[in-house]
Amino acid sequence: MSRAFVKEGDADQLKDVAKNMASLLFFLKRENGGPVYELHTRYSENTGKKCMK
Repeated sequence: MSRAFVKEGDADQLKDVAKNMASLLFFLKRENGGPVYELHTRYSENTGKKCMK
């Protein structure tokens, strides 16, 4: 495919993204065309079970 028809920024690949969370979230939001949510998994100190937040 000719690069003449590719908009600037559309040719970015995951390997070209800076190695930090903000850059990754920005890349994923642009690629998916919508919101991206960061999911944290933690364990409760009281019960020892996994807590999803």
